[in-house]
Amino acid sequence: MQIELSRIQNLLDWIKTKIYLDSNSINATKRVVRRCEVYSCNFGIGIGSEIQKERPCIIVQNNTRNSRSANVIVVPISLQIKIYHALFQYIQEMMKAKI
Repeated sequence: MQIELSRIQNLLDWIKTKIYLDSNSINATKRVVRRCEVYSCNFGIGIGSEIQKERPCIIVQNNTRNSRSANVIVVPISLQIKIYHALFQYIQEMMKAKI
């Protein structure tokens, strides 16, 4: 198996970033997040067609779960207007249904 040197460097950079983020994770435990808020999320290096890089995301998990869980369910926001519009409509429906 042959792996490009640049790929190895990218993976090492991502590991370095993960270690940094993990060392600052204690600050995140104090943060209160709510559904429909937008945050910048670092998805790191994806495998295959997985999303990667840092992207704006909207929180879709309900507030009760957000306050009880260390993990939060988010949806990346695309710059493509059709996708953004569909996401916005979905969020409005969720808010009306109070899921």
